[in-house]
Amino acid sequence: SDQVEILHGAPVWKHIDVKREVTLALTLQITAEQAASAKALDGILDVAIANVNAWQGQPCVLVIFMAGATEESIAIVKARIASLETNAALVALIDQEESHLVSRKALMNMASDAAPTRWVVSGLEVERGLVLSGETSGLAYRRAKIQQDVTGSVFVIPQFAIDGKTDGIPNLLFNDLADMRRTGEHTVHDPEEYNEGCKNENEEQTSNEVFREAHKLWWELSSKETTAEYSPYNDAGLHDLALA
Repeated sequence: SDQVEILHGAPVWKHIDVKREVTLALTLQITAEQAASAKALDGILDVAIANVNAWQGQPCVLVIFMAGATEESIAIVKARIASLETNAALVALIDQEESHLVSRKALMNMASDAAPTRWVVSGLEVERGLVLSGETSGLAYRRAKIQQDVTGSVFVIPQFAIDGKTDGIPNLLFNDLADMRRTGEHTVHDPEEYNEGCKNENEEQTSNEVFREAHKLWWELSSKETTAEYSPYNDAGLHDLALA
């Protein structure tokens, strides 16, 4: 049977601003094969922890599901989560001895339902090794502050694939990404280049055109927001960034 345990509490949640701060809702499914290998387990936990740290002290919920759990693998997960330096992250572990996985949507619903704020960022696929930019938390905080009195808003955080040597990718800021895109040192792929969801040829062309125009606008607006007036992000607190 599944065992559920809270590995990390979030005592600072009682002091947060529910209208302005943004919760990062994460899920992580650990396969039985990963659970059986300490190296693989550490690797996937590195990605999850990197995303929690990238959220810079804003509320975060991480729901971990581990298949094929053993005493050793559970101990590794507990030790890694115990090393988190934030008091704003709620981490739950669901473990089972069986090797099958569960619905990712169900796990995400659990994470989103636990969020203490109005605004929630969800959908990041930790299993694919995706790590948020260090700028994402501050920009999300600013957007929530601007939109706090607006109802029914949904925003998208774009993701990109980068070809070539990728040392230090998790520490990249937007300007680094823009420089790569401009100089051609690395190829920065926009998401629609890998969009295989549209099988109807007529719809596919229309869909790609919409995505292309949307991302063109995103690059232009983001470039304006990341001028020297707002940078460097890593030297500014979230509240200073939101007021910029």
